[in-house]
Amino acid sequence: MKSRTSLITFGLTVLVVMAVLLSACAGQTPAPPTQTEEPAAQVEPEPTAKAEEPTPTAAPQEEEPAAEEPGAKSAADVRVAVVPGGPHPYFAPMEPGLADAVADFGLGDSEFKSPSEWTLNA
Repeated sequence: MKSRTSLITFGLTVLVVMAVLLSACAGQTPAPPTQTEEPAAQVEPEPTAKAEEPTPTAAPQEEEPAAEEPGAKSAADVRVAVVPGGPHPYFAPMEPGLADAVADFGLGDSEFKSPSEWTLNA
């Protein structure tokens, strides 16, 4: 009787393992590609009786710089703050990095504030 129970347990274990493996392998099959555009029929141009003269084109004009929007801000208006949770060597390079970022990107004011200890209320 014991061998029959262990055989059933072994069979069920194999079925569960196979079900898990097959379910992991069964993903969504990709949809077949659909054609979004049909090939255009080739149309031959009709012959013209008289040759067309090229039309003169105007010289390209220089575009004026676009006026800034009334609500647009420049990089100098951006203020940056780095506030780590507390003193830790991981945050040490952030203070000089903040100064470098302000200089490189032309940002406005920056501030680095770190509490003196790791307390939630601080």
